[in-house]
Amino acid sequence: MTDMNQNIQPTDARDVIQRLTQAFGKLPQVLGGSRAAATSDVASDYDLYVYTVWEVPVDFRRTLLGESAEIDNRFWEPGDEWSNPSTGTHIDIMYRSPEWIEGQMERILSRHEASLGYTTCFWYNMVHSEALLDPRGWYQGLQNRGRVAYPEGLRRAVLRKNWPMLRRNHSSLDRRHR
Repeated sequence: MTDMNQNIQPTDARDVIQRLTQAFGKLPQVLGGSRAAATSDVASDYDLYVYTVWEVPVDFRRTLLGESAEIDNRFWEPGDEWSNPSTGTHIDIMYRSPEWIEGQMERILSRHEASLGYTTCFWYNMVHSEALLDPRGWYQGLQNRGRVAYPEGLRRAVLRKNWPMLRRNHSSLDRRHR
């Protein structure tokens, strides 16, 4: 595998993302890949999501991104962060299992389970991301499944779960505007 950071000199962010997508697409365990919706500004990074049935080896990722990359950060979810010196592009790559995101969709859209904050962020992210790699049509199917009206049961569950915490919180909008 070529070290993108040292041997490939991409001309812009699209080229960097295309080269990363091609490299991940050669791995048999990668089921799909996407990029966050284009709602960014000049200071934004690029968020890439790699859906994989088993982990992408750290050695592959280090070779792909170079020694200057932060590899295997697990603060939020498994991921790598890298800045391309030739373009100034910052890329955040998250590795997710298909079972995990499918479980998130089931939890939100079928069972209407809320959490404190962030209830719908993965649903929104999945539906609005641009598919970059989808050789089996899995990601498109997941996006189609997620393109539904906001479920009334979920709305009620979000209010039930979050309202008590917001009412007790001194910084909540409810208390500041009384």
